[in-house]
Amino acid sequence: MPFDFEFFSKKLSLKSNLIYILKISGLFALCSFLFSFIGLDVLNLVDFGFLLPSAYVIGSPLEVSGISAEHLLGHVSWGIVVGIATFSIRYVILGGLFPLALDADHLLQFLDLEMIPRFSHSILFAIVIFVIFYFIFGKKDIRLPVLASVSVFAHVSFDIILGGYSYFPFLVPFVGDMIKFDGFSWIIFEGISVIPVFLVSVYYLRKKNKSSMDL
Repeated sequence: MPFDFEFFSKKLSLKSNLIYILKISGLFALCSFLFSFIGLDVLNLVDFGFLLPSAYVIGSPLEVSGISAEHLLGHVSWGIVVGIATFSIRYVILGGLFPLALDADHLLQFLDLEMIPRFSHSILFAIVIFVIFYFIFGKKDIRLPVLASVSVFAHVSFDIILGGYSYFPFLVPFVGDMIKFDGFSWIIFEGISVIPVFLVSVYYLRKKNKSSMDL
C-alpha cells in the first residue's frame, strides 16, 4: 500500500490546528481565571483608592450561574459571528471559544469566598487580555489580540439578550458599581465586537497580500 503523503499532511495540519486552538483558548481561560483573583475580598487588604463593587459569597456556579445548553451555545454563536470577520477558520473557532473561556472566572465561586462577581467581564480585562495576546502573538497577526479583547463584549452582549438584562462590574476600577445593561444594548456590544475585528482583518490581509506581491 503506497504512502499517501497528501492525506498525512492534511491529518498533521488538522492536528496542529486543533492543538493551537486548544492552547490559545486555554490561555484565555487561564487569564480570565487569574484576573478574577483581583476581585477576591481577602486580597483587597490595601486601599489604593480604586473604586470596587461590594464583594460577597456568590455560591456555586452550578447553582447560581444558570448554566444551560442555550447559555453555552449562545455564547459560541455570538463569538462565531465575531470570528467570521477575521476571514480565518481557526479564528472563527477561537471566536466561538473565547466567550466560553471568559466564564472561567466563575470557577473561583467554588471556594465560597467573598468576591466581586464577573470580575473579568469588564473593560479592564479586555485591555489586559489585548496586551497579553499582543506581546505573545500580535507581532505575527494583530487579529488574534483584537479578537481576544472584543470577545469580552460579545460575551456581555449575549448575557444581556439571554436574561433581558444583566449586571457587570464593567468599568472597574474607575466606577465602583455593578452596571445594569438591558434592552437593545446587546446590539451595541456585538457591534463593538464585530467592527474592530473586521477593520483590523481587512488591514492585515491587505498588508499581507502587498508583502506577498513585493516578494
